[in-house]
Amino acid sequence: MKTSIIGNVGILDLRNSTEKSIQQIKSIGNVGIAIVSTSTLPLLHQLPLGNLGMVIEIKEGYQLYTEALEINQAFLETLDPSLRALTADEVVIAYDVEAELLKEKIEDIEYYGDVSVPNHLYGAVQSVMTSGGGKMKTYDQDAEKPINKKGVFKLTPSFLESLIKPTTLSVKGILQVDERVTEDQLVHVKELQVKGVIELREHMVAHLSPLISQSSSAQMTVIPDDYTVIDRALRMKEKQLQSWKQKKLYTEHPLYMNALKRDTIERSISKIQSSSFIVTSSESEDLLYEIVDTLDTEILAIDEPYLVVEKNELWDETAFLNLQEAVVVIVVNGGELTFAENVTADMIRERIDTIYHFGTLIAPKEIQLTIKQKLEINEGKLQSEKEEGTGNVGVLKL
Repeated sequence: MKTSIIGNVGILDLRNSTEKSIQQIKSIGNVGIAIVSTSTLPLLHQLPLGNLGMVIEIKEGYQLYTEALEINQAFLETLDPSLRALTADEVVIAYDVEAELLKEKIEDIEYYGDVSVPNHLYGAVQSVMTSGGGKMKTYDQDAEKPINKKGVFKLTPSFLESLIKPTTLSVKGILQVDERVTEDQLVHVKELQVKGVIELREHMVAHLSPLISQSSSAQMTVIPDDYTVIDRALRMKEKQLQSWKQKKLYTEHPLYMNALKRDTIERSISKIQSSSFIVTSSESEDLLYEIVDTLDTEILAIDEPYLVVEKNELWDETAFLNLQEAVVVIVVNGGELTFAENVTADMIRERIDTIYHFGTLIAPKEIQLTIKQKLEINEGKLQSEKEEGTGNVGVLKL
């Protein structure tokens, strides 16, 4: 049975795949580049993919570079035999490279990412490299080599001040722009190449946008200037808000505000921009609808006891017997609640009041109808068995 679910994939490497190696794949999200050999190309059509950006058939005898590659004099001297390669990421040719050695040691590089080349080597590099869709650009001796970052990288004033010359910054992942960064400090950035997400304050958009490379594939998350960012799930208490006066909040995480009095919320919070859900009391529900900016924010008015499932939990017969009264259950995005085989429909009816469902519920088919009757919000998945899942992947070999 196919059980593996994989998120979005930057590079899908199928060069050495077989029928057996792909048989457990139930689904793969969107794929940027799929790399195949002549023999594995048919396997690509058997995979349940989302959108596919590009298919590259790698030639026999070619090496594959999926990470950024720097070609300097020392690298060339180690090559034996000469290099035939395909590059899916950025290539930087160092300034110290000798043109004759380059021609001797590089037979062919087929490139699909950007290539940075010293001005004086442009002709020599063109003779040994073939564009598959990438862009070649030159730099002079006075320019700094591009800086490559992966994962989450924060662009801070101190980092910018440390750059001696205007520099190209390449980020694969999340680029967070510190709100203290000024327009004057951005002169240290020659170009931004971002594959992923850029998080920045509203006032920075006009200053940063001209620096973003046309080859970037970045989604921009803009945070309003006068909003305070809440970067985690927060259970708010009266004491926490004593010093707050008409604050504006921005968050991508749940807010639990049901312990707050209505007048406390009125005094301390004026606006909330949230892409998650907010728990409040029925007394304050109408007020929350007034101060929440976005229509897609779910506001849960809960006065009863509730349980939050944030990770993976297994509820069996014993767990239900330990519940003293019927409870409200919230399964957050990313949370997974499994009902054991010995859980009955009567247990669900008697011990669960309501389910707000944003994550994954796993339950025997016999009780799924009863579970559905308890769903107040259903934005998650309900399934009868656990699926092996993987989040977004940079490079996936099958």
